[in-house]
Amino acid sequence: MKIFIFGPPGAGKSTLAFDLGKKTGLPVFHVDHYFFKGPNIHVSVEGAMKELKTKLPDDNWIIEGNHGAVLPILTKRADHTIVLQVSPLICLFRVYKRYFQQDPLLKQAISEGWEEKMSWQFTWFILRLFPKNFAKQKRQIQEMASGKVHVIKNSRRFNLDLLR
Repeated sequence: MKIFIFGPPGAGKSTLAFDLGKKTGLPVFHVDHYFFKGPNIHVSVEGAMKELKTKLPDDNWIIEGNHGAVLPILTKRADHTIVLQVSPLICLFRVYKRYFQQDPLLKQAISEGWEEKMSWQFTWFILRLFPKNFAKQKRQIQEMASGKVHVIKNSRRFNLDLLR
């Protein structure tokens, strides 16, 4: 089974991915690991996409992320695409909470050596830029998906039976 989880920062993508990974035994991957390789080292979209295409297994996986460039590939390959539609204010609260709590499990979702920093640009991305593009991205997912698309508002209440 292949599961792609998409949503804004702070929506619960990593938490849901880790939870589903435990319950299903599927390996968990993070889109950010393909686009960021360490402190302030961004990989080109072409380089990240090439690595994603060659290193992501063909059979079973869970991958989470929100980079728009991955939508065509992952929605076509996934048996299930989970779209987290969460309020920007809730997302911002969770991002700040995550930043101050330094949860070691969620640190695994961040690339090695990368330090999450809070900035006005990131706050603006969460509150304004991501929501501005979200409806378009959700529509793209629904149009391109080869498997089932699940739009949910609370990752903590995801029903595992939907994946059967």
